[in-house]
Amino acid sequence: MDRETLLAQIPAYILGTLDNDVERANVATFIANDAEAQAIATNYEAICDTLAFIAPAKQAPVYLRNDLKQRLKQSTNSAKKETLRPPYWQIASVAVIALVLIGVSFIMAIVNRPTVPIDNQHFYEMIANATDSRRINIVSDLNAEGDLVVSADGETAILRVVQLPPLENEQVFELWLVHSDDGVSSGGVFAFDDPLDTHYITVPLSDNFDTYNGFGISLEDNGGSPFPDRPAGSQVLRIPVNET
Repeated sequence: MDRETLLAQIPAYILGTLDNDVERANVATFIANDAEAQAIATNYEAICDTLAFIAPAKQAPVYLRNDLKQRLKQSTNSAKKETLRPPYWQIASVAVIALVLIGVSFIMAIVNRPTVPIDNQHFYEMIANATDSRRINIVSDLNAEGDLVVSADGETAILRVVQLPPLENEQVFELWLVHSDDGVSSGGVFAFDDPLDTHYITVPLSDNFDTYNGFGISLEDNGGSPFPDRPAGSQVLRIPVNET
């Protein structure tokens, strides 16, 4: 097998598309003993590594793999007959670079594509309309209204609240989670420009919903309660779950 043919088979060898064991062995031996072949193989490996990082791994359809193998075989046969043409590894390099540029352009188009945000209201409506979801009404002495919807698997809970009391100075609302052992932890603080409007809050569940005894919201000064395990301000509402 002449040198030009071996050079032409390097791309197929790197891609793992050489079907013939003898050809693979010949190309491997050639690369091991030829400095130019080693440089070419290194370049192709670098290109393949780059492609692996810029695009998600996905096996090509069978018809594309078969087409690639057929084209590589045709290129190899042509190299045997037309040794006066430019080295095929150069042509293949240009083709691979073109594919890389096309791939990068495609990925950038996906990255820069406008996306439609999915907010808490959307999740609330999805859960509320789902089969076997649960809905629990809130309890409030301050005229706050709303409910809590829970997904069928108990992994997601969205709170809908209306007519929260107005905030003054640096006041915020703070969400509280009551655990199965009656321990209490903060679920975060939040503030709204118009508390009277309808708002949707994702409850940060660390366990399944059924392991909690309840939830609540308090009105806190100075950006939140100074205590990590209990509110310091007044109660705005509560959501009883497993109260005894």
